[in-house]
Amino acid sequence: MPVHFDGRMKCRVDQRTVGAGLTSREIQILRHLALGKSDKRISIDLLISVKTVNHHVGNLLLKLDATNRTHAVAKALLANQIEMRATDAPTGIFNRRCGD
Repeated sequence: MPVHFDGRMKCRVDQRTVGAGLTSREIQILRHLALGKSDKRISIDLLISVKTVNHHVGNLLLKLDATNRTHAVAKALLANQIEMRATDAPTGIFNRRCGD
């Protein structure tokens, strides 16, 4: 398992994930996935087909040894392959209260 937590809850990332050799397009797709966008929305934003988005997501899962999209995003974030800032989130996402 590439991500490990020790007794002090500090996270260590397997170095194979860091050197996964992602393409610039795959990194773009990861950033969109991290924002919670659907394949259709990503295809519209990047001007590519949904099938092409699915192909890139499949490559990401293989290269990052991830079981699903959320796992791929988490691994990429932990390996510093992508960064997320509060300004990247859709408007209002941080202004919601629990249960809204």
